[in-house]
Amino acid sequence: MRQILAELSIHGVDIQADPTINPTVSVHLKNVPFSQGLPVLLRSVNHVITWKKDGDHNFLPHTIQIFAPDMQHRMEPFNRSHAFRTIRHPTTGSLILAGELLIQKKTRVSDALFQKHIRSIGGRILGKIDATGLCRVSFPLDSDIEALLSTVAKLESVASTEPHFAYTIRPSPFLAEASLPAKGGSAALPTSSSHSIAVLDSGLTPEALSLPWVAATYDAVQPYSQIQDPSGHGTQMAQLASGAVSPLGVSANQADQLTSPVIAVRVFDQNGVTSNFSIIQALDFAMANHAKVVSMSWGGSTKSEFLDQALQTANANDLILVAAAGNDATGESIYPAAFENVIGVGALKPDGTPWESSNFGPFVEVQAAGFAPFVQKEENTPMLFAGTSISTAYIAHTIASFLDTHPDATLQEVRTMLQKRF
Repeated sequence: MRQILAELSIHGVDIQADPTINPTVSVHLKNVPFSQGLPVLLRSVNHVITWKKDGDHNFLPHTIQIFAPDMQHRMEPFNRSHAFRTIRHPTTGSLILAGELLIQKKTRVSDALFQKHIRSIGGRILGKIDATGLCRVSFPLDSDIEALLSTVAKLESVASTEPHFAYTIRPSPFLAEASLPAKGGSAALPTSSSHSIAVLDSGLTPEALSLPWVAATYDAVQPYSQIQDPSGHGTQMAQLASGAVSPLGVSANQADQLTSPVIAVRVFDQNGVTSNFSIIQALDFAMANHAKVVSMSWGGSTKSEFLDQALQTANANDLILVAAAGNDATGESIYPAAFENVIGVGALKPDGTPWESSNFGPFVEVQAAGFAPFVQKEENTPMLFAGTSISTAYIAHTIASFLDTHPDATLQEVRTMLQKRF
């Protein structure tokens, strides 16, 4: 049902629904007016519909509410836009989502009371992570973020809050035509084991969905829809993480001939922007789907406590976390790579020397091959790309292969292996 609601939301219908209500809908309707067909689609749930007339005097749905009897407070609005609206924090300059905060509810506070407090200051809950009580909350776009943080922190139902930090993804720099062919999405390579790699990136193209190493997919930007990849970056990183594509300069003893299963998770919108809430949702999905490695080929300069906590939880659940150091050689710490329980990755050129654009610093634990060929849709020959994104996905594959023979390896043991191997 939520797939139907998502499509209606995209087309302008204001929808609020209890996220726990999602029955299967199996009804065949053809050439039926909205005013007759929509109630049939929703007949299995408790609902309220308001209608509006269009220019031809046809009735179209204006609002839809779906809730259990006497449980209206559990409804959450569907996010109509699938693009994040960002601004700079007026004091720190950090990239944040306009008019939004992340707010964590105290554990012993009821949802109804928490929602009452949020509404009393003009907020709307857009999403919630039940395990931690973390909520994505919207306010008027012109809200004073600093004043809002102060007001929220005083609410007796709130445990903690911070701005809703955002991050951007950059396409891997294009260099030239590659001198070596790519292995592409080769289906000939057998899958190595059940040690899956969750690739948190821009998604996966529909053409890649049938590849044997794709274990699962999830769209954290547009849930209940088939995953997509507006930029193509996520598909490239998934190919590298699986082992279907190898970077240039990888020696025979470094190249793993088996592919690793990949869980492709889209966390970036069509403009290349993601947010902490989407990332934390993606980490939850990775844990629920038994991933062993998480590959994050992106980052930013903002240190978020909520993201740090989520990564610590993932690591405590035996996930090995890998992130890119960045393609600007500034020496500035980049997150999530600079978090203590994340392995930060820099890039090498095919000859094994450091790539001049690769970031550096104490948080960069390993440097690996960062040049790789990919076949673009518009081209018949492989094109060469570079970046710490490529190195990160390759290291993720290396770790997954190591776990095949060392399934109980700790984070420290993985770090030791990488220090010896690279």
